[in-house]
Amino acid sequence: MISVVVPVYNDPAGVARTIESLINQTYSGKYEIVVVDNNSDDETATIIKSFSKRVDNIRYVLEASKQSSYAARNKGVKMSNGDTVAFIDADMWVPETYIEDIHKLIINEEKPYVGIDVSLKPVGEIDTVAGLFNLVTGFPIKYYMENEKYAPTCCLVIKKQVFEDVGGFDSDLESNGDKIFGKAAYNLGYSQYFCDSIQVYHPIRDSAEEMLSKSERIGRGTAQVHRNYKQLLNNTWIDVWFMFLPPNPFLLYERISESQIKNSRFPQLYLFAFAYKYSKLKSYLFYRIKQSLA
Repeated sequence: MISVVVPVYNDPAGVARTIESLINQTYSGKYEIVVVDNNSDDETATIIKSFSKRVDNIRYVLEASKQSSYAARNKGVKMSNGDTVAFIDADMWVPETYIEDIHKLIINEEKPYVGIDVSLKPVGEIDTVAGLFNLVTGFPIKYYMENEKYAPTCCLVIKKQVFEDVGGFDSDLESNGDKIFGKAAYNLGYSQYFCDSIQVYHPIRDSAEEMLSKSERIGRGTAQVHRNYKQLLNNTWIDVWFMFLPPNPFLLYERISESQIKNSRFPQLYLFAFAYKYSKLKSYLFYRIKQSLA
């Protein structure tokens, strides 16, 4: 059976959209949707429970002991009944063939660790610099899997045995827990596959505040993994030094051209790329300095 694990915190509208897409599926077999509320203090729990009352395969699970999306995912997997687990974030949505396609890929073809494609979709009209930057940079899942040996949790599908062998996600990490999980699975000998024939949809983030907050979280998470997983990551001083380099203008220009955004937006997008990268770097350095003084 397939279990879909959806962690959520304070996002009633987003989780409703996710659940609606997960219950409207062409798959005729048995599957379950495990929605893990990470101790929300708004209407999120009410929304999930309203779905679970009218749809038999939806389960409400509460993770109140730790504020962490990775803790929520761990709780969801442990409470699930399936031998295949698909992860998706609350606020995302899936096509109606999502479960059917996963069944064919994971169960019929026996693939233990799969990253599926993520397509960014605007919820409304996108014309902010932050929104266009998010659209241009996107989710390069194939690159992550080929070069860094992991798939982000928003598009990860695994056999539960992989989760058990790795030991779950490190719930102390603010970000990069999916990278550590993927590298650990790879080191255990699990084959990894990228599948571009299945897509999930992620809303474009068009707020500069939201994007820069994300970059700071990634910066702290990167500092945590560099400190705690030196042997697994096998980072060198070159990898850290690379963080100090400015964004690659040629790569950004190429992505802008491919996305059909007007090239005249390049100066604005490059300035935002600069702010995004150095927001992440600032957060990284502050965390490392704080830990060295502790």
